[in-house]
Amino acid sequence: MEELGYDVGYIYYAYPDAPDSIDFGELYGEISYGIAAIGLAYTINSDTSGDGVFVQGDAYYYASVGVPLEDSYSAGVTLGYYDFADDGKASVGEASYSHVAANVTKDAGNFGSFSVNVEYADIESTDALGSVNSDDPKFWLGWSRSF
Repeated sequence: MEELGYDVGYIYYAYPDAPDSIDFGELYGEISYGIAAIGLAYTINSDTSGDGVFVQGDAYYYASVGVPLEDSYSAGVTLGYYDFADDGKASVGEASYSHVAANVTKDAGNFGSFSVNVEYADIESTDALGSVNSDDPKFWLGWSRSF
């Protein structure tokens, strides 16, 4: 029988090398059933002052599917949308964007989980968060351990 699950927590994003103070924190909640999950992350605190992105009131909505594979591997896909509270204001411009991510993860027991990830954000170079490489796919390696 499929199990209903949930996850609630807080994540603080720190950018110590950023030229401006853009650190922020999100409260998140997720409900899962079997291989599928839906979730919401809501920005509850931010070092950004005034109008901007990653300020209090921003929200990230997502749906994901994770499938177990052989030998403690799994694969997953996430589709999401970042909805910025100040999107469209003259001082911010267009900022909200859609996001897709895919990963392959290896469960390493007491050592945690290791992952290979690719992500794409639909951010144009002219958007508030845009740059020349904004819409290029991003590849990264991850490690996580729960306690």
